[in-house]
Amino acid sequence: MNQRNEQFYMVNKFLKYRNEQIKYIWSAIGFVILLSLLSNAVVTVFVQQAWAIMWGSLVAVLLVSAGGFSKLLPLLDQEKEYTGQIFYNPQSQKILTLRDYWFNDRIKEYTESILAEDKTLARTWKKSSLNAPYTTNCFKILEQAADFYLLTSLANVLQDFFDDESNNHTRKIKQYKRQDFLPALGNNVFFNLFTKSMGRRKAFKTGVESDLSKGRKIYSAWASNGAYYEYFYLPVPENTIVNLKNNDSNILITIKTPQLELKIRRQFFISKSYAPLDMFWYSNSIEDDRYPDIEAADFNIKIQVKFNKWRSLFSRKIDDYKWVDQLNMDLEKHLDFDAFEAKIKHKRYEYLFKRISTLEKNLKKELHEIKISNKKDRHVHY
Repeated sequence: MNQRNEQFYMVNKFLKYRNEQIKYIWSAIGFVILLSLLSNAVVTVFVQQAWAIMWGSLVAVLLVSAGGFSKLLPLLDQEKEYTGQIFYNPQSQKILTLRDYWFNDRIKEYTESILAEDKTLARTWKKSSLNAPYTTNCFKILEQAADFYLLTSLANVLQDFFDDESNNHTRKIKQYKRQDFLPALGNNVFFNLFTKSMGRRKAFKTGVESDLSKGRKIYSAWASNGAYYEYFYLPVPENTIVNLKNNDSNILITIKTPQLELKIRRQFFISKSYAPLDMFWYSNSIEDDRYPDIEAADFNIKIQVKFNKWRSLFSRKIDDYKWVDQLNMDLEKHLDFDAFEAKIKHKRYEYLFKRISTLEKNLKKELHEIKISNKKDRHVHY
């Protein structure tokens, strides 16, 4: 089974089992009540025996249901881990452009955008280094870019789910906005700048005034100089607790809804890992600068989901797992380097096959020309 559908499968299996057991329990309770009423009206040995049998049946149904729930409930909880990589050339201090690896390219876009707008940060980047000891300002900037990616990925999933009326027509929604996260993320240059109002940024002084003056809501925008803006907010159900803890080594996001608790922990490994050999060929085939050396920094995300067991048993509708499942799918799609590496190898094989085919054609052509030349030489008269 596809790993990214595992959560969806287990929750649906649990809900199907739960609904079936509820029907059995209510049926047994109904029969017990009916026989209780009959036993009060007509006291017979038959009714008393049937009453005892039905009570026994109800107890049996409850025990069987409890046994099934005790096996299925722990399977609802899950832990998953994803690792993404940022590829760069330490000599030129450039991040590679990899068309087929979304996470790396997003970090590159964020970094180039903020360096284009914040000249002070651009000078810091230029004076710093992407070499050892891997605690330089360059790596700190990459770390903050990866954090911003994680936050916006979570926000996009929540927005797509809770802003859709078909998903929350019976639930009241509250929004956590930029100012709610500034105490924890104020030091993140990407969050602090990219989510700042466009009216307060020089890079957006032209091109957006008309939209802003007309009251139009702009959710994201790119300026002509490369500056980026994103309207940041987290829509969640009412009575949801959102907590964010941030320190130098990791970030922890906790979202506790009435149905489940989600914890997202990230770690940025400030250590060098060498890119696979195929990456050297791939980078040279798509980059004009032709990087001689390629290294990678690792970005690790751990997700832990725990369901509210009481709510899972008795709530009429459990749907928060849908946006959690979507978040898992997005992270797996964007950070899965193994899938990207497989694409690289496939493209390299295609390239080599084309090269061999071209060489074969050229060789046949040269042999044919040599053959014709030899025939002409035979008819030369002295």
